[in-house]
Formats: sequence, C-alpha cells, structure tokens
Amino acid sequence: MGFSAKARLKDGETPVTLLFRFDENGLIESVRAEARGRAVAGALIPTPWEVRWGNYELSDGVCIQTEGEVAWLLPEGPQPYFRCRLTNLRYEFAP
Repeated sequence: MGFSAKARLKDGETPVTLLFRFDENGLIESVRAEARGRAVAGALIPTPWEVRWGNYELSDGVCIQTEGEVAWLLPEGPQPYFRCRLTNLRYEFAP
C-alpha cells in the first residue's frame, strides 16, 4: 500500500495545495489539486485536477516516469486533456 503527502505552494500570489500519492516503492503515482482554474466560456472555474504518472524506467541511473496523463476530474468522469510518452532523453550533468 502506498502513502501520500500534501504540499502547500505559492504561484505568485496564488496559493496552491497539491496531494502527492506514492506507490509501495515510493514512486509518484499521481499529483492532485482540488481547485485548479479551468477555463470555461472565458471564466476560470475551480475544478479538481490530476496528473497520473507511470511506467518508470532507469535512464543513466536515474529513475524517471516515461508516461503521464493530465485530466480535469469532472462529475461525469475524468476529462483527459494531455497524454505523454517519453521516447528520447539526454542528460547533461553539471560538473
């Protein structure tokens, strides 16, 4: 069973509270905001929002997520608006 942690941040003057959920290995499964501004007919409506991560792989000794999805959590169900899959990665480590 995984665990979670809340983070309270500030984006300029806007406070943001995020819930991070981790799997049994301590890897991020999701990040959720209960009230992120969603544009609807020119107005910003506070709406639950979630990013889900998965398919972790080792790359040059670093464990990274290679797939993700971002969705609005609407009463009728999740409304994904962005999906990604990492296909290429190059690191440049600072000396």
